[in-house]
Amino acid sequence: MDQSLKKLMFVVIFLMILLVACQPKITNQSNVNHLLQSTEILIPSIKPSSVVSETSTMATPDVMHEPTQMKESRPIPTLIERFSKSSSLRGKLIIKDEQSHFMLDFDQGEILNLHSSNDCDIYQYDSNVVCLSNGTLIHFRENQSLTTLLSGSFTKKHLNSDFLALFENLENYKTNIYAYSLVDDTLQKIYSLDLLKESWLVLPKLSNNIMKIAGVKYIGPWNNELSLLDLQNNEEYRMNTQPPFFMTYNVTWSPTDKYILVGASDVHTEIGFCSNRLIVYETNEFSKIYDFINKEIKCFDDFDKYAYLISSSIWSPDETKLALVADNQYLCIGDLPNQSIPCMNMGNQVLSVAWSLDMKYVAVLTENTDKQIVILDIETKEIVFTYLIENELTGKRFAMDWQK
Repeated sequence: MDQSLKKLMFVVIFLMILLVACQPKITNQSNVNHLLQSTEILIPSIKPSSVVSETSTMATPDVMHEPTQMKESRPIPTLIERFSKSSSLRGKLIIKDEQSHFMLDFDQGEILNLHSSNDCDIYQYDSNVVCLSNGTLIHFRENQSLTTLLSGSFTKKHLNSDFLALFENLENYKTNIYAYSLVDDTLQKIYSLDLLKESWLVLPKLSNNIMKIAGVKYIGPWNNELSLLDLQNNEEYRMNTQPPFFMTYNVTWSPTDKYILVGASDVHTEIGFCSNRLIVYETNEFSKIYDFINKEIKCFDDFDKYAYLISSSIWSPDETKLALVADNQYLCIGDLPNQSIPCMNMGNQVLSVAWSLDMKYVAVLTENTDKQIVILDIETKEIVFTYLIENELTGKRFAMDWQK
């Protein structure tokens, strides 16, 4: 073997030794665990829920865990455009749809893109929109049978709530209530109800303090009544609904749970379906305190249009006023102490409504050819701010929330 070949073999052996020496060494189990932790897939786990009351019937269901994608950090807000700051408007108006999440910052005079995702499932209850990026909301096993809780079976405290309340109807009018955490994707049973003897609740709404449920019970053909379930005392109360509701389409708790708003229809054989009843109940005395009959909210002879009678209702922070969307294009501002509920035609379809914190203004998201945000002065009914939305919102379901 000549000298050049020996030198080449020596270089090859030296490089192999150097390559082995550069490999990372795992010398103990702690290093192994560290490497595993850095690449683990997040799996939802059941944890004690902060929303479970001491008096509730609590049980933990077997949960079928499904791999969840790694949670990504929220992108840095992106400036869309600037506008002249108003001397009267304050706070931040958050607007959401299936894929977008942006904000009008009145304090800074900026419009910001907060979040955007193309992998998002939307669940809507009333005017609230919740975006979950892990596919189906949740699967769980109850009595060895797999059940899927769908979008129509949940409610939530408010737009910024960190959990959803899900209602599962079982045989013999039994109902389970679960708290689904939006923070860590966990599911916890908080109540098991065996109060309902005649029918399940339609449009069940959990109160803000998680102690009561308001809902509508089917009594007979075109005959509904409001029922209130006291979860602490395990009792059911039937509210005064005389004359009986022909159809009920909206149940809303006030911020402090003092009142319940019910939007109902009466039947008129010559006219059709009317949305001329708006009833407010006091929850402690179980009494009806307001019963509005307003001719400005239209009647229809087409059952297909029934769902548009009152599509949403929003309480003011001090519980003295209501903002309603009727017939998809009428904005109605109800003043409870004065027992008045005038309506105004916005000219376009109303998608969502939000109160300002000082209750002087209402923000309205409308749509004709383009979407537009309109802010109205409650006293003067004058428009004080408009913003034409071009590409920020492309979805079909929307929600707004006015924050500090």
